Amino acid sequence: MPESQGNQKKLEEIRAQLQDSTQDLFAWLDTHSSLPANPISPGDMDSLERRFLFVRNYLSGVIIASVGAAALCLRLSSDEGCVILLSIAAGILGSGAAALRSALDRRANGFADKNGNAWPDPNTRKGRFSEAMSHWFLLRPLLGAVTGPLAYWGTVGGVLGCPAKETATSPEKVAFLAALAGLFAKSLLDLLQRALKDVFKLGE
Repeated sequence: MPESQGNQKKLEEIRAQLQDSTQDLFAWLDTHSSLPANPISPGDMDSLERRFLFVRNYLSGVIIASVGAAALCLRLSSDEGCVILLSIAAGILGSGAAALRSALDRRANGFADKNGNAWPDPNTRKGRFSEAMSHWFLLRPLLGAVTGPLAYWGTVGGVLGCPAKETATSPEKVAFLAALAGLFAKSLLDLLQRALKDVFKLGE
């Protein structure tokens, strides 16, 4: 009996220590999870707004130029060289459209500066327009210039699941496939990277 009472007392002491530790943990989390967010300075706000306007105008120009180039290539699509140029123009079109949509969505959510400060509603985590993301938006159309021809060659060569004999290579289909490849350029490149790693056993 004395031994069982001693064990019971030890269990009660351990339980009390665990309860105190848990309360201290929750108190620490409450203190550190509610740190006040600093607002973005007016100077940074003006800089981000100007950068957004530049990105918006740049991507709009890229889209308009790629539409014109694709239309011209459609009229001159008598040889394979023009078809490849068409796939590049359509890929840039799709990638530029995806970048413009992402930039507009982030601008609708507000701004974030390089220090992590956000506006508006700084305590809510959202995808916001920032200086770091602006570089991605400016360069994303170049991904379409890569994925557009890749989609064309992969389809014509029967690599992307469609046999070469059954693949229609009309300029309109090329433009459609290349635009889709540009629209989902990042996803397509990630898919190709994983496929290459599986085939050649890279990274093992």
